[in-house]
Amino acid sequence: LVNEYMDAGDILTQYSFPYHGQTIKEINESIDNLMYKHAGNDVLSFAQGEIQPKPQSEEEVLFACKRNLEDCLIDFHWNNKTIHLFFKALTDPYPLPRIILKGITYEVLEYSLIDRKYFSAVGRVLNVDNKGIWIKTAEGFLIVSSVRDTISGAVDDPRKLVKIGYRIQNDIQAK
Repeated sequence: LVNEYMDAGDILTQYSFPYHGQTIKEINESIDNLMYKHAGNDVLSFAQGEIQPKPQSEEEVLFACKRNLEDCLIDFHWNNKTIHLFFKALTDPYPLPRIILKGITYEVLEYSLIDRKYFSAVGRVLNVDNKGIWIKTAEGFLIVSSVRDTISGAVDDPRKLVKIGYRIQNDIQAK
């Protein structure tokens, strides 16, 4: 039930579905399907007194807020699993994961991750090849092969934008 706070009202019904590594877009589609299948009957059952609201458990609640665009910047200090999950969470229609190259913010369109123990400065481009730019992460490499300028919308090849040794500073001051 809606109250004056975000997602704080009593619960009428809950449904679940299995999680198998879906993107946020796929999760939202599953939620939409559950809503389409059940919401009408649940509202009718509530209106007829067949469903009694239950208070939410504050110990079990997961809080979320609207992201700002700085929240979409990749933190190369994260482990590769976290970076992978970050890419799964930031999919269309939301802003995609972002990097800042030479003062321009880009969304990462195509990427891969490689786990490799390797000592070097995190966030530094250590290789440029036919796969893309190899950026050092805490646990290996993020290989970025396609980016989109967040202002113009132009898709670009990151290999044309930076050279080996370039340090990516994904922080607010770098903008």
